[in-house]
Amino acid sequence: MLILATKHKNSVVASHRLKRNENLIIKLGYKLHLIIAFIFTWKWISFGNFSTFHSKVLKKINRLELCLAYSSGILKNFKIVKTFAVRQKRYFGTSKVSLLKLIEHSMRVISVYQIRVMINSFLILLFLFILKIEIFFLISPFVIFFLILVSFIRFKNKPKNKIISTDFIKSINTY
Repeated sequence: MLILATKHKNSVVASHRLKRNENLIIKLGYKLHLIIAFIFTWKWISFGNFSTFHSKVLKKINRLELCLAYSSGILKNFKIVKTFAVRQKRYFGTSKVSLLKLIEHSMRVISVYQIRVMINSFLILLFLFILKIEIFFLISPFVIFFLILVSFIRFKNKPKNKIISTDFIKSINTY
């Protein structure tokens, strides 16, 4: 990953999992998260925090988006160079992944694209309304609730300022 980061100085090198080790409910929830995120953002956000980048990238990072969700904050602002890995067995501790945490994570990932989500939601509802698809009246309340939830998540996780503090920079290992 470091070699790729050296070759692609304006990109972020992200490791994508080849296989997930969680239980079936979490795996299905994760696939559903990817599909819902794609429908509302038009981005397939299938990587996590395991990444590296040249120190030049650090100056361009948007702290607000990083505080919401690293993967979507990075994907929104940088070209991604993909690398793939099988996640190995945990050395210590147990996974903290739960369905509730996955839902919260999904909302944070989607909230990075708040404006795009609002536009896509409006277009989806307009499309259903114009085509007089009866499901419009069933889906509309859920989409409106979804938009309110995305806005709330974004507001709730907003840092006090957009400036990257020196403590934040020290917490990131660069080479």
